[in-house]
Amino acid sequence: MKPMSPMVLGLIAFLAACSSANAAMPVRLMIEDNAGLFSEAAREEAKAKLARLQSPVNREVHIQTYKELPESQSKALEAAKGDKAKVQGVWEAWAAEHLKGDRGLVVLINWEPGKVMVKTDKAVTNAGYSNASASELRERLIKSLGEAKKNNNEADRKKLLDEALASAVSLIATTLPLERGRAGAPAHLGGENDNGILGYVCLGLLGLMVVWLIVGLFRGAMAGPSMSPAMGSGGGGFFSSLLGGMFGAAAGMWMYNSFFGSNNAWGSSWGGSNAGWGSGGDEAGSGDFSDGSSSSGDFGGGDFGGGDFGGGDSGGGDF
Repeated sequence: MKPMSPMVLGLIAFLAACSSANAAMPVRLMIEDNAGLFSEAAREEAKAKLARLQSPVNREVHIQTYKELPESQSKALEAAKGDKAKVQGVWEAWAAEHLKGDRGLVVLINWEPGKVMVKTDKAVTNAGYSNASASELRERLIKSLGEAKKNNNEADRKKLLDEALASAVSLIATTLPLERGRAGAPAHLGGENDNGILGYVCLGLLGLMVVWLIVGLFRGAMAGPSMSPAMGSGGGGFFSSLLGGMFGAAAGMWMYNSFFGSNNAWGSSWGGSNAGWGSGGDEAGSGDFSDGSSSSGDFGGGDFGGGDFGGGDSGGGDF
């Protein structure tokens, strides 16, 4: 049996690379409910809601709750009362500790004193998640969690907490960018559809390769058997075809990444002590919270907690 030509193997590899790169993945929601705020049913429903969203990149959302601050940070917060900048600095240090190893969109909730912080890494920010979106999510949680905390009926409080989670996840589902960002790219100088034009070019080249393959198959079938020379090889054999296929695969992946990707498939720049990766690592800036979107605020008793708003007491908590 005559082995496949390198071009055929390369075409197959290119099609496989395009198919793999286009495979959509569900958005992953990870809830670390250390404070025990939400019921298991509410957590599972929230995860299922985001899992119905499909993204060509690995999108993660983390919701983490904590019952109280560690003793050292609690003392630091008490000492910082009255100083807005110092209070915010304590909370930022607290958040930085809990961002290690995370990526994507992270919601941090502390119950006592009440605090909500929303952070996104550079990948999500570059994909289009803004400070305004982070603030909207934070304010929604502040309101709903504050109402739950003020309710003295345990059953009603649990219901309100579950509703707070559901409301937050519903907002995330409508604001979380699902497409790949252009991390590290310079300011856009062309039209909005530049990448779409390149996509059409790639599809056109792919179409030409398919036509070439079909024509080649028909030509081979119509030519019939021919006499082989007495000496010499019959076309390179399996090893040369394998090498050609590997080259075609590399070329196909490069072409796809150039036309459709974010130009950072094999290398990216990320920094900071919070640079953590989940499964994948498909975008530059994933896990880097040093320059992402950020919003923090307090909820509850009207004290001024994080430098955003409040009753003017410059206390350490929001609710």
